[in-house]
Amino acid sequence: MTQKTILAACDDEGVHVYQAYRSEIGDAALRDGTFTEGFSLTRMTWIKPSFGWMQYRSGYGYKPGHEVILKIKLSHQGFLTILGDAVPSHYDRDAYESKDEWEDAKRKSECVVQ
Repeated sequence: MTQKTILAACDDEGVHVYQAYRSEIGDAALRDGTFTEGFSLTRMTWIKPSFGWMQYRSGYGYKPGHEVILKIKLSHQGFLTILGDAVPSHYDRDAYESKDEWEDAKRKSECVVQ
C-alpha cells in the first residue's frame, strides 16, 4: 500500500481533529465536557485534521447539522486504530486485488479514509 502523510496538530497525549455537529450536540458537549445529548456512536461522521478544511466542508457553520465545529483530541493509539481499520475511499490496486474486493471491504468497514 502506498504510504501517505497526515498533517495534524498533536502533542504527547494525542492528535487533534475537528468535527462538525448540530448545535444541540456541540453545545451540550461544550457544556458537559464530553459528548452527551444527541450524540450517537452509530452516526456517520467525518473527522478532519485541519480546522480550515472542516470549516469549508461544514459551509463555515451554515450547513444544516454542521453549525458547531469542535476540536477533539484522540489518543495516538485511538487515531492509529481508526486509520488501521480504514478502507481508502478510492480504489488502490496495491492494497486490493480487485475493485470488487475493495468495494466489499468499504461496504463492511466502519471507517473510510480520503
